Amino acid sequence: MNSPSAVARFYAGRSVFITGGAGFVGKNTVEKLLRSCPAVERVFVLMRPKKNKTAQQRLEEIAKLPVFERLSREQPNFMRKIVGVPGDLLQPGLGISDADHSRISASTSVVLHIAATVNFVEPIRDAVATNVLGTRNSIQLAHSLKNPEAFVHVSTAYSNSDKSVVEEKVYDPPIDPEKLISLVYTLNPEQLAMITPSLLGAFPNTYTFTKGVTERLIENEIGSIPCAIVRPSIITPTIREPFEGWVDNITGFNGVMSGVGSGMLAYIKCTGVKDTKLDLIPVDLTANAVIAAAWDLHANRHLKADPSKVTVYNLTTGDVSPLTTHECGGFMAVYGNQYPLPTKIRKTSRFLHVWDNGYWLYRKFDQHIELPLRCYVADTVAKITGKKPRATRTMQLYNMLRDVLGFFTSTEWDWKTDNLRRLEKNMSPIDRKTFDLNREIAWDKYHLISWFGVRKYVYKQPVDLTPSVEEQLTRDESSVVIPSSSELKQ
Repeated sequence: MNSPSAVARFYAGRSVFITGGAGFVGKNTVEKLLRSCPAVERVFVLMRPKKNKTAQQRLEEIAKLPVFERLSREQPNFMRKIVGVPGDLLQPGLGISDADHSRISASTSVVLHIAATVNFVEPIRDAVATNVLGTRNSIQLAHSLKNPEAFVHVSTAYSNSDKSVVEEKVYDPPIDPEKLISLVYTLNPEQLAMITPSLLGAFPNTYTFTKGVTERLIENEIGSIPCAIVRPSIITPTIREPFEGWVDNITGFNGVMSGVGSGMLAYIKCTGVKDTKLDLIPVDLTANAVIAAAWDLHANRHLKADPSKVTVYNLTTGDVSPLTTHECGGFMAVYGNQYPLPTKIRKTSRFLHVWDNGYWLYRKFDQHIELPLRCYVADTVAKITGKKPRATRTMQLYNMLRDVLGFFTSTEWDWKTDNLRRLEKNMSPIDRKTFDLNREIAWDKYHLISWFGVRKYVYKQPVDLTPSVEEQLTRDESSVVIPSSSELKQ
């Protein structure tokens, strides 16, 4: 293929195996790979059959989602290149049949391992099964390929959340992967629940803990296969591709937006001493980094001091475009009032009250009196009108979300990004544009993009994008007026 893009040329004629293709990052990665690397031979997507649907049928349904609309216009026959592979991440050999395995091993040279459980409250055994053993199964598949050229694993910037400064390297976890696997399959669930806090230590949950252990397992078992680990921070709606604002879930950051927009979340946790820095990364930048990482392993391996070492990329924005909880909460609150969600139960606070030990009386009143009372009234009205009462249960879910995110909104990290910068520098101007890794983000505009995305794609509300986001920000003088830090303390 005579493409001006070196990344596209790398994928030309090659087949790629992807896990997690049904997830948020996976969908965007599959779409971007097919759209920007049109000469890719095949994209095999591991897919667990369910609800009386085959893997291919599930894949065909996913391909009808809005995120694939641009690809469908530009390449109407793109589905001919995607193969749904029946299997299960948790099974030996990924549960792939002998026939499918023969086909994959003969033609595939790149593995993009994206699948994971991102449930922060997952029992330790389940987290180990998916994140650690699922990765081992994927590595074993990579070793069975006739010509493995790249293995890219999507981890998280919080895989070493017990450290305040995080380098782009694999750290030693608190426990050896083999010991952890043996432990979780020796003890019963009750015993595991008892020892989980001591296992986690300084880690806030089983997700970050098992992600850190998984990175060590990768370095132990990947052998001579060129390997990269991409560590995105908090993954958020698309900023540019395939269009602004695509999102398909209300977890994490999107869940906080939804909670603020409905009036259910009035405050989040921060240090109480200063505005805590947040780190957000749009999902399209994440997909670009995953795709470009495989190319980098192939094209620039000779530039590494030790080519046998796993290459780690910290995919974060704080070093380029810092953002604080105060700013983020302010944007959400303003846009929540200007463009309300259908679930709105009360006016959104002027800003998210960020706290540690402060606002004690306000929090108690809000959490135990005002908001429960509003939800009770809403549920009563719903019952009278023949609708399903949801408000109280929704309030409880948002309270849980605030609690599990508290560690991340009240802690700061310094992520080093030397490898990421080198990756971007080594890309040609065309590839820097096509596989955009530009982390300079105007957060006021981006929060509005994200807000419209949640409204349109999660809540199915019509969104008028005329005038443009930029024009709306200019027109609405109150759109981004955020209280100062001194006002926040008052």
